[in-house]
Amino acid sequence: MKILLILSASKRYREAAIRRKQFRTYAPTTLLQLAALVPPELEAEVRIVDLMGEPLPPDLDADLIGISTITCGAPEAYRIADEARARGKTVVLGGSHTTLLPGEALQHADAIVLGYAEKTWPQLLQDFKNHQLQRIYTDDSSPFDSPMPPLNRRLLPKRQYLFTNTVEATRGCPNGCDFCVLKNITRDKSWTRSIPEVVKEIEAMGKEILFLDSSPTEFKDYMNRLWQELIPLNIKWYGASTFRFTTDEETVRLASRSGCRGLLIGFESLNQTSLSGIHKEFNNTQRFKEGIQRLHDNGIAVLGCFVFGFDEDDPSIFERTVEFVIDAKIDIVKYAVLTPLPGTPVFNRLKAENRVLTEDWEYYDTEQVVFRPLKMSPEQLMEGCKQAFYETYKYSSIFKRIMRKNAPWLYSVLGNIGFRRVGYTYYKEKLKVEG
Repeated sequence: MKILLILSASKRYREAAIRRKQFRTYAPTTLLQLAALVPPELEAEVRIVDLMGEPLPPDLDADLIGISTITCGAPEAYRIADEARARGKTVVLGGSHTTLLPGEALQHADAIVLGYAEKTWPQLLQDFKNHQLQRIYTDDSSPFDSPMPPLNRRLLPKRQYLFTNTVEATRGCPNGCDFCVLKNITRDKSWTRSIPEVVKEIEAMGKEILFLDSSPTEFKDYMNRLWQELIPLNIKWYGASTFRFTTDEETVRLASRSGCRGLLIGFESLNQTSLSGIHKEFNNTQRFKEGIQRLHDNGIAVLGCFVFGFDEDDPSIFERTVEFVIDAKIDIVKYAVLTPLPGTPVFNRLKAENRVLTEDWEYYDTEQVVFRPLKMSPEQLMEGCKQAFYETYKYSSIFKRIMRKNAPWLYSVLGNIGFRRVGYTYYKEKLKVEG
């Protein structure tokens, strides 16, 4: 049996991969996990393709093709699926977008997998072999009930990624932010993986690790235990965190001792009313600088994420955010356009208010405006994002942000230059298209 596993991506990132100017910084584990879960008795030949890192092979040589996709990659996933089925291939669709809109996905696939696939994927493959493939596979139980088989990381070419040593310790998030799809995917559940299993996997990988978990620091007791176990390993690790984590000096210090050197944090907005409106009031804007300073004092760099386009945002939000970012010395910054992903409360509200401008999922990449903002025009929102990016990534602004004690100079310089290159390329290409 030949199995081809594909991770779809947005148009911008696919085109970059074709030009051999890939943007992805880390090796995803989604397809590696699916490959590891293939029952040995099937003696399957598995190939995986990450469209953010390489182009689609023209032959689609496989008996079964599995495609995982997020929302902005869905149109391409459907195109591949339709083409493959026209060639007589069996196609399975999964990933977050499939879980959010199963009815839509079923129109392009022989079978779909909803939610996590630790139990359903092996069963699906057995059913396929026995010519008993079902249309829908779903399972709500913990994906960590059984140990994850070792991942064959050689299936992904290392040259594509900055971080190849990627790992998961948790899934889900106990919070319910209105613009996040996690609650719909996990059905309000969350899980933690066996700490000895995680430690064993990390020991086998190397000294620099990237955690792919969405909100691991929300599992405070679990992560404290894991971090204690990581201290003797003498590693450096990076991951994501909610802002709430930064308010606890003792916990931040423990994370640093365990090897934490950088965190992605979703600040989202400087407007507390906007944060309360999306049920993320635990982000206290009055304590943002204090939290950032606490991380810096403990040798932890910050990749700060901000979203533009909330109903409370007017055109002044862009300049205020840039001033804050530079003043707080946030190491690397990611700006995004508010994107009402299908199935979220934000999408449902904007849809009811007749403010959704398109449901072409190709545009739902957090970089394009797909709805009508309340206090500015779509054009003002897009232009404001562009100007905020340009101001933040001027060399003088980069210098001001990274000139601080304990700054990780190499990563700060490389990270800022990388973000600058990608962002400047994007806005130049977008202006050409619009012009």
